[in-house]
Formats: sequence, structure tokens, C-alpha cells
Amino acid sequence: MLNDSFTKAYQKLYDGFVSMAISYGLPYRLEEVNNYFNGGATNVSNTFASALWGLDFMYWWAEHHAQGLNFHTGDRVAAGYTLLPSKYTAFFSTTNGYVVRPLGYGIKAFDLGGHGRFVPVKLSGAEQLNVRAHAVLGADKNVYVTLINNEHGDSAKDVQVTFEQPVAMAEAVSLTAPSGDVAATSGVTLGGGEIAADGSWNGKWTTLAARAGSKVTVTLPAASAMVLKLKM
Repeated sequence: MLNDSFTKAYQKLYDGFVSMAISYGLPYRLEEVNNYFNGGATNVSNTFASALWGLDFMYWWAEHHAQGLNFHTGDRVAAGYTLLPSKYTAFFSTTNGYVVRPLGYGIKAFDLGGHGRFVPVKLSGAEQLNVRAHAVLGADKNVYVTLINNEHGDSAKDVQVTFEQPVAMAEAVSLTAPSGDVAATSGVTLGGGEIAADGSWNGKWTTLAARAGSKVTVTLPAASAMVLKLKM
């Protein structure tokens, strides 16, 4: 889920229909998307890996002209000819609201950093690492940069990122799991907070140490993501 084989599948689907849609001036969106078929993969689709995957997945399609994505969800979903408990749903129902699974945290992270117009961003010096970057110029004139470090396992590496463009102010929220465990199914936080049963998020933006006109450096741990809000 976190390697390039998934990205190649997106590209194949994109190549199959998007150019024709664009040639006719037609917008498009994807329905019933998620990471695996038949309600998801056991002990995979409900893990923190799905949060990192989902965040990058949404950016990939947004950068490739998609107008929106509809994640397939529901407490029980079709698996062949049978309705089974969903493994990949972003949330499931309880008597007092909802329990938000890791994928839901990836969706919330995209909501924090994905509104606006895409601007070019390039990572240098990390070509051999499984790290992604996406940047958006928001309506508030701030630049939102989302960094995703898909490195995981015993050989996974943390990444230090320095922004070459000086900034006046920088804030960040981090998407993390306990001990950087991509197999974690609970304990996920965004901005140090959780998403409650009523859908509210109690995380916070953290102000980074930055002087006006200075460069910002952040450390992105393995198996984590970070959304930065930069005032240029």
C-alpha cells in the first residue's frame, strides 16, 4: 500500500479515461474508492498504513485533475455476494456516535492542507527514500505543504527537511501512530489530538521556531506525515 506499485495502478486508470474527459472539457470524480477490494484486507486496511496511503492517494488524484473522491464506507459492505463488516471504512457506527479509524485521520489531514491551488514543490536529496511532498497555495495566501514519510520497518529513516524559501511564520500538525507502527489500529493522533465520536477534532497547530525571513527545518519521523502552514 505504501510503495510505488499502487501509484502505477492509479496511473494506469488515469491513462485509460482522463485524457478523453479533458479533451471534451468534462470534470470527473472517482466513486467507491479505497485501498483493497471486497471490503478491504484484514489487518491492513484498518491500520495506520491506510492513513498515510489515503493522504497521498487524495493528493495524487487532486493533482491529476480529479474534482473529488468518494471513499467507499459503511459498517457492512459488499464482499462478493455477501455483506461483511468493513475493514477499510474510515469510521464505523457506535451507539454514541462514531469511531474514526486511521484512514479518517488521513482524510482530516488532507482537509487541513489540501484546499487551494497546487504549486510546484520538489524534494532534493531524498530520492532513494519513500517520501512524498505536496504543496497548495490557500485562499488565505499561506502555502500549505504536506510531507509524507512512508519509510517503515527496521531500516526506516527519519528525514530532515529544510525549506529553501524563507518564511515569516510556520505552523505544523503531525499525523502519527504509537512508535511509528504502520500496523497500529488505535492511538493515531493528528496535531496531538484525536477525532471524537461526534466528529470533532481536538488537535492543534504548533508554531515552529522561525524568525521573519528565516528558513524552516523540520524532522519528519519514519511512518508519519506533517502538514505545514507557511506564511511567506
